[in-house]
Amino acid sequence: MMAFNACQRPETPLRKATALVATQGRTVVLPDFAVGDTARYVFELHNPNNKPLRLVKCGSSCGCTTPACEPRVLQPGEKFSLPVQVVMENEGAFDRSVVVETNADTPFLVLHLIGKALKN
Repeated sequence: MMAFNACQRPETPLRKATALVATQGRTVVLPDFAVGDTARYVFELHNPNNKPLRLVKCGSSCGCTTPACEPRVLQPGEKFSLPVQVVMENEGAFDRSVVVETNADTPFLVLHLIGKALKN
């Protein structure tokens, strides 16, 4: 019996989702707040793809910025709220970042929180 492997179509690899989107923008300017106080913001994220998107982890540029997220799968069209807290110990202007890692073609979404901590 003769095999015709050359005529078989190769399997198409599954395409990953292309990106995770911050629906209200990737940079937010926080209102001024006092040194030692906590500033809070909730980023709204969205999976605009037609494929599920795996949220792997979140991290921040320093210990003063804390994103609250757990690994999960976002289904196509699903939205996700990412609460972030910033506590500044020094006065002055700041630009802190939060990095959200996914399994998308563009795996990292960098979000920025900009503001000013004022002396009490």
